[in-house]
This record gives sequence, structure tokens and C-alpha cells, in this order.
Amino acid sequence: MIKAKRGVMASMWCAGLLAAQADDVRHRFVCIDNAKDARLIYVDPFTPSNSWTRPVSAASRSLQRVDDSRILVGFDTGFAEYALKGGDELARLAGYERISSVARMPDGSTWLAGHSPSGVVLHVVERDLRARGAPRLVYPDASALRLLQVLENGHLLMAVNKPFRAVELDEAGRTVWSAALEAYGDKGYEVSRLPDGTTLASTGGGVKVVQVDCQGRLLHFWGEQKRGDHPEWGLDFVSGFDRLANGNIVVSNWLGHGKHGTGPHLVEFNADNVPVWQWADPAAARQVTHVLMIE
Repeated sequence: MIKAKRGVMASMWCAGLLAAQADDVRHRFVCIDNAKDARLIYVDPFTPSNSWTRPVSAASRSLQRVDDSRILVGFDTGFAEYALKGGDELARLAGYERISSVARMPDGSTWLAGHSPSGVVLHVVERDLRARGAPRLVYPDASALRLLQVLENGHLLMAVNKPFRAVELDEAGRTVWSAALEAYGDKGYEVSRLPDGTTLASTGGGVKVVQVDCQGRLLHFWGEQKRGDHPEWGLDFVSGFDRLANGNIVVSNWLGHGKHGTGPHLVEFNADNVPVWQWADPAAARQVTHVLMIE
């Protein structure tokens, strides 16, 4: 009975999304599949021979394009850099614990954020991979951390649980902004600040990305208003996401906990919340947790 239900669902999302998708929409992208045999996947539909797959840690989460040629990937014990062309590993640092997010800074240093029994901890390593001082506790009130964004002013932006909220911390660890997001979902994954000062946040089982203003009021969303509104889209759990130059949002539809094959891995929504592109390849990936669009 379960298999039959999944088969029906797969045909629904496939038919629904393909009907909405323009034939000429194609994207290059890098994504993380955090299944047991985790992998980093680069897809180039324009030149398929350029596509590649590399094994990574199942705890890999963050993705950052360092420059035109390198991708930074964070995992539970550190980070690694990969060449966008060919996928060769260029650098690696390990030896840390419970790292959830890494960020390469303009000065060449790398910030590693993780969680501990005391809260969110930040480590900084120099360009030569030497530690810059001791790790510091930056937020004691978080039970979990996924992705963290370092803003241009050095502030930290992240989603935390219990309750589900987005918070911005200054360099002294003081909360200078927060927004209650528990009404929109059950588990945050990524938070991102836009140039206009509004904030984007994924909502996990809320199966959408929300945009909120400085008071935390909902301005817009991409995905479902409430779970089950659009079963033809095949959304189950929205984790990482990326924003295209045209303002469209590409969401990672995480299909863990036995949901493999029941929906697309990636879905792009336009400003009208209409799906215009999707990527689904159950043979290439099982549960995509984050995506970086190369376009």
C-alpha cells in the first residue's frame, strides 16, 4: 500500500511540475546529498560531460562559492574546497567537532560555527589554517544550528530552535534582531538577509521559504502556505535554498526518513509562487539538503 501511494505521488508531482516548467529553463548547480553514502554533486545540463560527483561526509551542510573556480563545503569536523571544474579536492581542514556551517571571509579566514551543550560556538581559522584565538560561545540559547550567514557588518544571522526563530547577533554576541518563525514551520535550516533589509528563512516541515520584514511580519513565501496544499509539487521538507539573480527561489526538498523517490530534489519558484523548474534524479541523489546555483 505504501509503495502504491508513493507511485501515485511521484506521477502527480512529475506531471504537475513538468507542465509548469519552461522547456528552455536549465541551471548549473552544486548540491549536497546527505544520505548514508553522502556526495557532493555538480550538474551541468549544458555540457553534461562536465558534471561530477564526489563522496563527502553525511554531516556536510554548508556550501559557498569562494570564487569562479572553487566551492567551499562544510562538514561536522571542518571543511574542504573543491574545484568547480572536475571536482578535485583542493584543501581540507578537520579536527573540529559538531560543525554545522562554515563561511569564507574577505580576508581569507574561515569561520566555523557549531553547536555544543552550551550553545552555538564559533571558531576562526586564518588563511594558513591556523586557529585565530580560542573558540567563543556566541549564543547560549540554541539547541541546534544548521546554516549561519555572516553579514557584511560582521553580525551573525541564523535560525535556532525552541522556539523556532531567526536571530541576528552583533560581534559581542548580543541579540540585535530576532523574528518568531514558529508559525511558519517546525525546524529552520537557513536564514539569509537580502540587500533591502528583509530576511529569508526556510521552514523545514512548513515546506516553504518565507520573507519577513524587520518586525518579523510575513511579506511573501515560496512553496506551500500550509503542508498538503499542493501535493502535486511533492514537497516534504524545505532545508537549504538559493536565490537567483532574477529573484526566483530554488528550494532543496529534503527526502529523508524513507521519502526517497516521492518528489523532486530541487524546485524553483518565481515571484508568483509558481514552480518553473525542477530537478529530480533518484539514481543520482537520495536526499538533497542544500543547493548552490551556478546558473
